[in-house]
Amino acid sequence: MTRCDLSGAIVPVTGGASGIGLAICRNLRAEGARPVLIDRDAEAVRRALDMLYPDEMRDPYGHILDVSEMGAVDAAFSEILSDLGPVTHAVTCAARVWRGKTMDMPEEDWQSVMNVNINGTLHACRAAARQMAQNGGGAIVNVASIGGLRVRLDRTAYATTKAAVIQMTRALALELGPNGIRLNCIAPGLVRTPMQEASASFLGSTAALDAVVDRAAIKRLADPDEIARPTLFLLSDMASYITGETLVVDGGVNIRYA
Repeated sequence: MTRCDLSGAIVPVTGGASGIGLAICRNLRAEGARPVLIDRDAEAVRRALDMLYPDEMRDPYGHILDVSEMGAVDAAFSEILSDLGPVTHAVTCAARVWRGKTMDMPEEDWQSVMNVNINGTLHACRAAARQMAQNGGGAIVNVASIGGLRVRLDRTAYATTKAAVIQMTRALALELGPNGIRLNCIAPGLVRTPMQEASASFLGSTAALDAVVDRAAIKRLADPDEIARPTLFLLSDMASYITGETLVVDGGVNIRYA
């Protein structure tokens, strides 16, 4: 079986210290790549680096920052270039979720979700693309959600941002294609991650999760590795003629009419 050969690739991953992002980093290491974690959780970054680089100097592979701050993202990518070499691939996975009635949502929470999920994605895409354009191209995968394609109650802000990420990916794919840069989206359904566990805790039960799982053709939550593997496919040369697309990985939730 042909594998997604990413040997030696320098791959920044925002939100890479936990959940789907960490699974992507693990799979990247298994394929010989050099994932660089960009995350705001310093302790989670430390634990992840201990696992990913047990026998190496880890400092160049971890950057603790808020992706909504453009200057911090640009500085991190400049350090990556200086310490490790040019970025050839990138994954944006950092996200914030807010659950509740839109009419009750504080303005600062709305702005925070927009800033992390939309602006943070754009900041990382631009910083990566600048280096890729000067080095023969590359590939970027943005982690969106089926929430960007269909809506759930009490997820207005999140759904808005993920729909924006999907459209941003398409627009940037058109703009950056002449530079040899491909951009695609992964749109996961329900995945067994700390974020999803927090969702169940917020709801006070697993009833809502169970209802979504029941709508799927595959009656279970996804494992994070099941999102990571198609992400690596889109990053690799196996997907060399795919750009501007959204790959839905939801166990069949989105195909159901009723």
